[in-house]
This record gives sequence, C-alpha cells and structure tokens, in this order.
Amino acid sequence: TGQMQDLILLDDAGEAIRPAILYNDTRATTEAVWINDRVGRDWLAQVTGYEQDAGSLLTKFRWLAAHEPQSLASATHLLTGAGDVVAQRLTGVFVTDTTTAGTTGLLDLQRRTWLDERTLATIELAPTRHLYPTLTPGGGQVGVVHEQGAAAFGVRAGIPVHLGPGDAGAITIGMQANMPGLPYAYIGTSGWIGAVSLEQGDYKQGVWSLPDIISDTFFCLAPLLTAGGNFEWMTQITGAPDVATLIAKAVPHDWSRDPLIYLPYLNGERSPIKDPFARGAFIGLSAAHTSDDLSYAVLQGVAFALRHA
Repeated sequence: TGQMQDLILLDDAGEAIRPAILYNDTRATTEAVWINDRVGRDWLAQVTGYEQDAGSLLTKFRWLAAHEPQSLASATHLLTGAGDVVAQRLTGVFVTDTTTAGTTGLLDLQRRTWLDERTLATIELAPTRHLYPTLTPGGGQVGVVHEQGAAAFGVRAGIPVHLGPGDAGAITIGMQANMPGLPYAYIGTSGWIGAVSLEQGDYKQGVWSLPDIISDTFFCLAPLLTAGGNFEWMTQITGAPDVATLIAKAVPHDWSRDPLIYLPYLNGERSPIKDPFARGAFIGLSAAHTSDDLSYAVLQGVAFALRHA
C-alpha cells in the first residue's frame, strides 16, 4: 500500500519520464475550473465521488498537456500511487487498485471503471487513455516477483505480490473500522475523518467517496490537505530536531485573556473548506508568545480542523 492520488508517468521499462506530481500539488487550478465548466461540476462530482479540484489527476493531465506536452508524448504508462510503483518494480506489471484510482478523478465510482471515452473526449483527455493502468480491487495478487525485481529488492523470485488498497483504505481496515458505522480520525502528513458507508457520501459537504475493496460499500473520507505536515513545517522554522520534541514542549496555556489561534491551511484545504488558495495563519500573535506557544497552537489548530471536518 502507499500514498494515493499521484500522477506518475513511466516508460515501458518503468523509469520515470518526469518527477511525480503528488496529491498536495495545486498547480492545476485554472484547468480544474475549465474541466468543471466543460462537463458540469455537480455531474462530475457525482460520477467520481467528490468535487474535482487542482489535486485531481484529470486536471493535472490538462496542465501537462498545456505546459509539458513532451512528457505526455514520451510516456507509455501511468501509475497513481506509491504502492503501484513498488508492485511494478517487483513484477513488471502496471496496475493500480480501485481505491487509489478513486482518488484520481479518472474513475467512475459506481461502475469502478475508468471514465468512458466520451467523457474523456469532452475534457480533451482521450489521448491519455492508453496510459491508464489495469484496475484491481485492493488486496488482490497482481503477479510474482520476477528476476529483475528479485535482484533489485534482494528477495527470492516467484514470491506472490499483492497490491493492497491505497493508504486510506488500508488504514481503515487496519483500524478495524471496515464495517459501516465505525468512524475514526487519522493524522499523517495529511489527515482525515473516515468511515465505511453503504451509501456514497455527500460531496457537497466535502466528503470523498472511494471504492471499498468490497463491491457494494464505500470508504467515505473528510480529508485535510495538511495535518501532521504542519508539525514538519514547525520544525523547519523553529530549528527543533524533530516533531516529538515540539509536541513534548507544547504546554497548554489558559489563553482566555490572550488567545492564540492557528489555521492549518499551508497548502490550501480540501474538507469541509474546498479552497486551494486557503492559507495558514497565526491569529492573536503577541511578543509574549514563545515557540512552545506556537507549537501548542498548531496542535490545537489541527485538532479543530479535524473537528470541523
């Protein structure tokens, strides 16, 4: 398993054509507006399971077509998550799981297939269709370790390779929250409130609906674009050796007379605010506040963002 919603262009040998464009890259804002206007924002959100914005692969494909057409022309394969790349290096197979594919904006959620040719043609992405990998439900065997994979990873050839669902799906299962009605919170670089549902979530409330590994249920997520990533940023600006040190020194204060509030929108936000241009802020900052106060405000701000979601 691994990080989802990445645009990874490869050649036939599995070598990168260009650096991967990751989930939190919001360069394709203009393209997102154009695509939603072209096919209808609500229609596209209903088909794909959530509102499509600058983080979607279909908008990033449009960006590449405008700014780096040579990258698309040189590529022969697309992979959409970190786990896909490891599986490809082990087996030589270009495949992605349906949960990871569900984060791209290229998947028809109900049919669990790539968007149809007519839709792709409408948004001028039909020429990219030959790049898309084979789809498989998360957890299925995608091949066995071949000789090149064995040499590269130092393992025995012939070992079965299974591609798990993308990180959010794997975490949901690992949390034993893979039954409807068991919500949980997760904090990594990004973060989310998640639950399994029998029904597609309400995209108008910022909910993302992704395919579960079971055909008739959904992983429903209210995702934050930056959660734990705020703490990594704090280590950079404070010079702290690691995040654990920041958290250990972040002592709660009675701020009823001198409140300090932090908004954790360093890279924009996805839920419940959908705004790639949202930005972080310390509000109420004074000369009396210390770096430890800032650290506590960041902890509190992420917690409030999860509560908001």
